[in-house]
Amino acid sequence: MKITILPQGTLAIYEQIVNQLKNAVVTGELKAGEALPSIRALAADLGVSVITTKRAYEELEKEGLVRSVAGKGFYVCEYNADYLKEKQLVLLEKRLNEVIEEAKQAGLAKEDFVEMVQQVIGEFEEKFEERNLTMVVHFDEEEAIICADGRRLWRVLENVFGNASKYAMENTRVYVDVKVDRPNVQLSLKNISAQPLNISADELTERFIRGDVSRNTEGSGLGLSIAKDLVWLQGGEFKLYLDGDLFKVTIEFKMK
Repeated sequence: MKITILPQGTLAIYEQIVNQLKNAVVTGELKAGEALPSIRALAADLGVSVITTKRAYEELEKEGLVRSVAGKGFYVCEYNADYLKEKQLVLLEKRLNEVIEEAKQAGLAKEDFVEMVQQVIGEFEEKFEERNLTMVVHFDEEEAIICADGRRLWRVLENVFGNASKYAMENTRVYVDVKVDRPNVQLSLKNISAQPLNISADELTERFIRGDVSRNTEGSGLGLSIAKDLVWLQGGEFKLYLDGDLFKVTIEFKMK
């Protein structure tokens, strides 16, 4: 498995390693009895100190996910997958509550929704090009002023466009529309999923919830559930639609 480290992330490096190894266990990428890379080999591969990888393995051992065998190394333990998933969800719920509380305390200000969407499109342009995704963009008006927390709304938009850049089928179009229907303005993003979406919108959101806690060195975004709550806390509405393999997200605010 591949472990990605963000040196400037909010999580300590050993925590990033722990979270990603946990996720590999939950998803079945690492099987019970499977050997982990040695402490030194993992440290060399990631370009970090052996002290860091040793601490990560020790944390996993404390939680009963791996066991050390003298002279051989660390191995994945037998585990109860349902219990482990439930534990991950409890951790995410705690994180969600913290983010919601921060949003409640944050002040809202006037923001140009159209300008912010344009900026996010520019940020993701190269990532879309790497997967031969063509953005078809339409704006009803040049400006749409809303009342929002700019920093958190930016994170929501990054999440939505980031999901499209990762999970849309290659060589397809991604449709981005910002429609003004006074007093409301709505962002709509539509794409064709690379994987079949024969599940409900609620179940898909749940999958993003489960992945978010452990996927995470933080660059993977918020997860759809947290994004939805952040929009709601700013007085907006976040909706997810699935129709076959069509994935659609809408974000709507009242204009000022």
